[in-house]
Amino acid sequence: MNILVASGSFKDVYTPKEACEMINDVIKTLKIDNLIVEKIPMVDGGEYSNDVLLNAFNCNKIEVHNIVNPFGKKIKSYYLKLDNNSAFIGSSEILGLLPSDDIYKNPLKLTSYGLGQLILDAIKRGYKKIYIGLGGTGTVDCGIGMSQVFGVKYFDSNGKELIPQNGLYFSAIDLLNINGVSIDGLKDDYNNIEVYALCDGNATIHQMDTPNRQKIGNNYNQESKKIINDLECGINNYVQVIEDLYKQKSLAKYLPIYKQKYFGVAGGINLSLNYIFNTNMTLGIEYFINKFNLVDRIKEADLIITGEGKIDNSLNGKTPIGICELAKRNNKPTLFLTGNVCESLKPYFKKNIALELPKDYKDCGVNAIISCHDENEDKMISMDVEKRKGLFKEITPIIFERSLKEYFIRKQIIK
Repeated sequence: MNILVASGSFKDVYTPKEACEMINDVIKTLKIDNLIVEKIPMVDGGEYSNDVLLNAFNCNKIEVHNIVNPFGKKIKSYYLKLDNNSAFIGSSEILGLLPSDDIYKNPLKLTSYGLGQLILDAIKRGYKKIYIGLGGTGTVDCGIGMSQVFGVKYFDSNGKELIPQNGLYFSAIDLLNINGVSIDGLKDDYNNIEVYALCDGNATIHQMDTPNRQKIGNNYNQESKKIINDLECGINNYVQVIEDLYKQKSLAKYLPIYKQKYFGVAGGINLSLNYIFNTNMTLGIEYFINKFNLVDRIKEADLIITGEGKIDNSLNGKTPIGICELAKRNNKPTLFLTGNVCESLKPYFKKNIALELPKDYKDCGVNAIISCHDENEDKMISMDVEKRKGLFKEITPIIFERSLKEYFIRKQIIK
């Protein structure tokens, strides 16, 4: 039996590479006849995209100093040289926050300025084709921090140029005060740069609520309602202000910003990126599927196993769903492994396995799901981040081994 393991990350627990190795190790304990397992760590433009590209294709790292991280600290960061004309910049590399950064996780005060610095550095080095992986960010500033790097100016209701409230760099707290935008400072040669926004989902502005809530740290639990409200008001205000910019730029029939996919990704960065550059927005998983020649590998497999840390907004173009859709188009069965699932999916489980799934999951090619949620939820209460991570690493392989064995017995693959 040929099994293709193409998994994304299990957030803060397993990288894509570690997840594939863990699943591979579990499968090999089941003593399946004539077993061949191929492992392909997968990403979608979000977290670990730099790592996966670096390990799989031996790209060159371009290190850049004095890059501003989301809470204003200057650090060393990097992006990847793909070839002499192309670079890949993973937004999560500079805009993502670690579990240990919980004290900083108030997205109202975080800036995307550092991403703008990396893009500008790539342009100055002569790269004409820039791929930007969008996802895994802690920021929700709609890219106004990033755009500050390129000379975009913002104005208040009195026509006075805005100054960032939270120090030197624009952050989400400034969105509500923007009444006008000037792009007169943009250089004409930016029009000659091909920018590809590789999005880790296709979320619209209206679908930002869940990821925005996930970006608020435990230190801000008491303030979370106000933070969410301020973010929503700021985003809505900014969209109204820039709508005219997009109408003027549009050459075809104009579609309002609220109705367009991808603008809700990575804290709304595309809202600003798209009026600075001629940006091509697409699902990142499609780029990586082509990069890894995944179609041919799926055709050679009898079963495709994919996974991620939690199934919540996964249907919006996330890594495992993209893989399941591709498998379905090639008439291959899929098995989705996860650490947890959203509440709406839990009634479909018997123990840790769900074989009968909602129509929207079936339509995306998901044949079955194995989840650890029953056993992990009770044990994680009151644990700190490191203890939870340790627990998940201990218990996940055990649950997967037991549940995979049951699954393969049901499918009469093993006795």
